[in-house]
Amino acid sequence: LPAGWGMPAWMCLVFAGARVGGRKELEHFQLEERNGICAGWEDSGWGRREAGVREEGMRRKHFLLPPDKRVNHAVVGIASPFSRQWGILLADWREEMWAGEREEVNNDWYVVRNKEVIKKIGMGEIAQDSNIDLDKALLRVRIELIGKGRLGENSLICVPRESDVNYDVGERE
Repeated sequence: LPAGWGMPAWMCLVFAGARVGGRKELEHFQLEERNGICAGWEDSGWGRREAGVREEGMRRKHFLLPPDKRVNHAVVGIASPFSRQWGILLADWREEMWAGEREEVNNDWYVVRNKEVIKKIGMGEIAQDSNIDLDKALLRVRIELIGKGRLGENSLICVPRESDVNYDVGERE
């Protein structure tokens, strides 16, 4: 646009129905679409920087609280409460590893976004000799809670038992 035309063009777009939005609006839109808050972007340089900024903000907010009012993550057993350690997760879940062993942590992971590849993985058609390195791949999943509770950012999700997976809402243990 030529100099001086920015505000009139902007107002025309807004009056014609364009939505004004920034980062906060993007997060709200993604939350409403059930896609998470910029979820899965941490495999890019921008996403890693944003995760570092978010981690530092959460750490600062946590340590502003007095000691008797903040969660003692060491007692609860949470090693990394302010960031997601995807490299450690992938190192712990390698198929060739034995219980208690950990291969060297590799931070060269990525999120699989190709819907055809995800469908093939779900059907078990992806072979180890394909061009996808499953030892470095992460898949996004959607988790819906039954009953009370909510998941916050960096919530721990544990492997369910068989009784947890087959839980019926009508039954109470």
